[in-house]
Amino acid sequence: MMSTVITPSMLLAQATGTGGELPMPLRAVRDHWGDSTISVGWVILSGSVLLFILAIVWVWNWWKQRNEQPRPWWVFYRTASHMGLTLREQWLLVRIARHERLPSPLTLMLSRRTLGHHARQYLARRSQHRRAAIIRRLLAIRSALFDSLESSAATPVHERRLSDAP
Repeated sequence: MMSTVITPSMLLAQATGTGGELPMPLRAVRDHWGDSTISVGWVILSGSVLLFILAIVWVWNWWKQRNEQPRPWWVFYRTASHMGLTLREQWLLVRIARHERLPSPLTLMLSRRTLGHHARQYLARRSQHRRAAIIRRLLAIRSALFDSLESSAATPVHERRLSDAP
């Protein structure tokens, strides 16, 4: 039993091999290829319009679904800005996270020990010349992230609630 794909190609080969003539439907297509009343320009124009419409539909669907996708980088930049980190300090956290293959720089902002561990790993690969500047920036990041939290953690919970009241 022959497949349906092989059968037409074998018929075409048999028809062209014997007398050099194509079967009737293929011969009709060949003979009337340029006789169409539609010019090639209109075909190209309609194809371009179709591609443009498809692109608009794709952008529309992307625009509607963009908020459904998780965006940890956006959360990181918003959180870091809220915590008072400069763009340079944020970029250092991004570089450390990429170096350590962390899913997000937010991981570094979770605890002082996490930041310290990954920062040491990052500093081990840097030259001695660059380490001093990086250490200064890391100390500034650590104090911005964790010093305010530790001072608020030292006060009892009932006092924090009273101090938060207007």
